[in-house]
Amino acid sequence: MGTELVQKFSNYLKQVSWPQTESSTPLGVQTFEMGLDQANEFDGQNPKPLQMALKTFLSGDSLPFALAGTAYVLLAAAVESDGTYAENGIEEAVSWLSKAQELEEDLTEINFIEGLVYVRRGELENAYLVLDYLLEQSPYYYHLYIVAALYWEAQGALAEMEAAYQKAAELADNTPKRLRLFTAMAKAFQQAGDLDTALQYYKKAIHFNKESGRLWHQVSVIYWKQGELQECWRANQKTLKLAPTTGAKKLHEALKKRIEAEKRQR
Repeated sequence: MGTELVQKFSNYLKQVSWPQTESSTPLGVQTFEMGLDQANEFDGQNPKPLQMALKTFLSGDSLPFALAGTAYVLLAAAVESDGTYAENGIEEAVSWLSKAQELEEDLTEINFIEGLVYVRRGELENAYLVLDYLLEQSPYYYHLYIVAALYWEAQGALAEMEAAYQKAAELADNTPKRLRLFTAMAKAFQQAGDLDTALQYYKKAIHFNKESGRLWHQVSVIYWKQGELQECWRANQKTLKLAPTTGAKKLHEALKKRIEAEKRQR
């Protein structure tokens, strides 16, 4: 999906109108932060959050922030179904980011995207250098700690990753940000096989969104792997009420068979 989605955005960008002010402005900062929040709702499938974010970036009066926001959208759009990033998306993002940096060289709000590009490319040494410099300059910028967490996750350093996400949570100024942070931590620990910690963070995420079938499904999957069938059943029932996906239905059938098998063995 990444390559095709990047191409669609690239075609769209040929016909847009750009802000005229070639410097940072208060409105530019405000719309940039709004656009980042919208883009971060992208789940890798439905491009609507990225479309909304791009329109928000372009609605501001600051050209460098509109260019940087465009880079952020293209980088997010570049993700493929296997979690890798399409090279054409990374290259497009770098191109737009460079244009932003030519206008505003020293803004952490723009330059953090450079660190993210390095992480997505797997150039972790360069990512570290960018993060080290920017964190010294702007130790309270929320998005820097997200990139830092992704950097540590790529290094396999889960304790450092968790600390970076926790710092971001302290700086988060709204509930959707905290929800995304706890969900990201849960996924990272789940992929690393630390199911207890993953479960802990999925439950924290559910605290902020009790009606998320996706979160309840992940909780049920973890309980299934842990052999906690009653807890798995409860979470699966919640999932089926909120989002009866194919995965949730298959788990339900597997649960019934396993519970019946255990009853026959007693």
